[in-house]
Amino acid sequence: MVTSAQAKVMLKPLLARRPDLAFDRGSLFLQPIAHYWRYVVFDTSRWSKKFYPTCGVMQLFDRNDWPHITVSKKIRHPTRGSWHHEEEGEAELLIEYIEHKMLPLIEPIIDPQHHSIFGREHWGPRNKWYDLPPGDLARNYCFAGLYDAAQALLEGVITEQNHSEFSNKVHNPPAGLTRFGEPLPKGAKDHPFVYWRSAYLLQLLQTDRSSILPLLHEWEEHSVRAMKLEKYWHRTPFPAESVSSF
Repeated sequence: MVTSAQAKVMLKPLLARRPDLAFDRGSLFLQPIAHYWRYVVFDTSRWSKKFYPTCGVMQLFDRNDWPHITVSKKIRHPTRGSWHHEEEGEAELLIEYIEHKMLPLIEPIIDPQHHSIFGREHWGPRNKWYDLPPGDLARNYCFAGLYDAAQALLEGVITEQNHSEFSNKVHNPPAGLTRFGEPLPKGAKDHPFVYWRSAYLLQLLQTDRSSILPLLHEWEEHSVRAMKLEKYWHRTPFPAESVSSF
């Protein structure tokens, strides 16, 4: 495996000449951070010295407590598949691949359109819905002010059948959330299970659309603080907002 300290040493020349990059918490990422966190991680195993650089993007406006990539691209070594930080010339080759094969994939992702393009190209055969998981896609619609599209998508996902199923099976569901159509308790907004946050977002789409963008800002700020990214983050309006409102 490669440790965070070892990865940072390997990437030192790249960080020195690219002020738009930062390395923190074991990840290389583009800065400043706004609504999307575009980053490279090093997929490792505790039982092996091998690692695989993997690039991806994460919506910050989904109240995340830790990093995760729903859509990603893993870069294999050109001759042996896996990478090893102790091999001669490995650092230089890794930098070349990151700078010319990985960063160009994620640099354009500053809006829903480019997020969807990346999803279509790299999500792979697991894709059962559109170009992104439905929750990601619904939040992207809200990002762009396409509330009717977001509502229609979530209404197709949050049906009476699966609502009842999740209410009965999910660990510690919000109290009283057992019948489809009932008002959601406050706990749904910040619930760790994304299904309930999506149900809360759907309720706003149906009843109070003026609260949607403040909610996305709240979720984004939570993500940034939970992952300790505050010094890299710029609070940025969504397209449907006026810059003067900040």
